[in-house]
Amino acid sequence: MHHIGFDNVGASRRNGLEVDQTLDVTTTVARRAGFDAMADLLGMQIPPSAVFCYNDVLAYGAMLQLRSRGIEIGKEVAIAGFDDLEESSLWSPSLTSVALDRPRLVQQAFCTLTDVTMEDGQVNIAISPSVVLRNSTQLWSIE
Repeated sequence: MHHIGFDNVGASRRNGLEVDQTLDVTTTVARRAGFDAMADLLGMQIPPSAVFCYNDVLAYGAMLQLRSRGIEIGKEVAIAGFDDLEESSLWSPSLTSVALDRPRLVQQAFCTLTDVTMEDGQVNIAISPSVVLRNSTQLWSIE
């Protein structure tokens, strides 16, 4: 199961952010699941003004739900995903997403697997992601 809404409560608290766990919706990874999860969030007494989705596909579904209700994405509700799929730049509005340097990740993983004998069966590889700001988070843009 994966999340739409607010994920990683521990990291948020460490950074001084209060987290309302009712905003953390667990779902499968599918466009339809994002559509349904966004409906649940919009049904709350105080719906969120911003949503971060586990991946871009869930965000696409959430955007479809918002559009079906006439809610202006990026102005009334900000949406962001994770993957930075090529399709994300084609949506209207275009989807803000977290991007990973996939070639570097693959290179590091390959080097690690060929150069290291894993005695405990676990290797950690750190890759710094970047945020690709687009129109779906226009609400939160810094001027």
